[in-house]
Amino acid sequence: MSASSAAPAPFDDQNQSADIIIRSSDGVCFYVHKLIISQASPIFHDMFLIPQPVSGDDEGFTKRPMVDMIEESKIWDIILRICYPVPKPLVSCLHDIHAILEAARKYQIEVVSQEMRRTLLLPLVLERHPCRVYALACIYNLPDIAQAAARNTLHQPFLEDEAELPELVLMTGLQYHQLLQYRKKCQEVVATLTALGPFWTWAGCHIVGGPVFGFGAIPPCTQCTKGTSRVGAQKIPEFIKQYVRSAAKVLEDTPYGAAVCTRPVLEPAMTSASRCDKCREKSIGRILDIATTFAKQIDDRLNEIKFPVTRDVRPSGH
Repeated sequence: MSASSAAPAPFDDQNQSADIIIRSSDGVCFYVHKLIISQASPIFHDMFLIPQPVSGDDEGFTKRPMVDMIEESKIWDIILRICYPVPKPLVSCLHDIHAILEAARKYQIEVVSQEMRRTLLLPLVLERHPCRVYALACIYNLPDIAQAAARNTLHQPFLEDEAELPELVLMTGLQYHQLLQYRKKCQEVVATLTALGPFWTWAGCHIVGGPVFGFGAIPPCTQCTKGTSRVGAQKIPEFIKQYVRSAAKVLEDTPYGAAVCTRPVLEPAMTSASRCDKCREKSIGRILDIATTFAKQIDDRLNEIKFPVTRDVRPSGH
């Protein structure tokens, strides 16, 4: 144990009302109240029934019971601020969230577990580190968060955001396999939507109730469709083929709706459409309509894919 020091307010005992000290592994002393801590944690409630050793005056602290903990001070500072009626801290570091979840499970502090569950669903955490959030959700039996994290892994190339994945070793092989299988199934479903023939048939039925290029009674542009391939009786404009190629490429690594509305996907098609003097403005608008509607169709199909969550049945402490 390192030399002791007082925690920052409100755990520095300025009003001298605290009746017990929680000392972290790095020697920081938190002056707290048994009533509040025992209400938050049945483990501490039972612990306080047993006489605790008293801190010594030679350390510069007023004598009162002291409990030494194995967690470091920044973890206890967050835990206590969640338990006390003070502003809650914003936690975005996955390493800290993991340590807090483990302490909350060990000491059965449900209010802290609930706060960390909300934290894991924050875009700041979930969208930046979906694979790590998935791993934590598996470890701590949080099926709703596991499903949300699995879906968010589709938003980036698999494991691209993780230089290291320390939580991976704590998952079961089955849980990791299920994530891989879910991603593969999503990729397969999305790939069927970008085949040129089915895409053109779908687009003609879903954009303004008629063929995308020509809008029903308006004949298609002969300049844009000159020399292009057909699907049935319909000629496919070059800018549509360019859009489909770009969309299919980006969906291989990021199979989700918004991916087909990004600049790398839209720009090649718009560049192709802008070369036609006859319908440049109209075609660019149609590309945006197609992308928006196509994104929704992709997400609707992904919503049909259910993620199988397997609870971690291993005992606490892994």
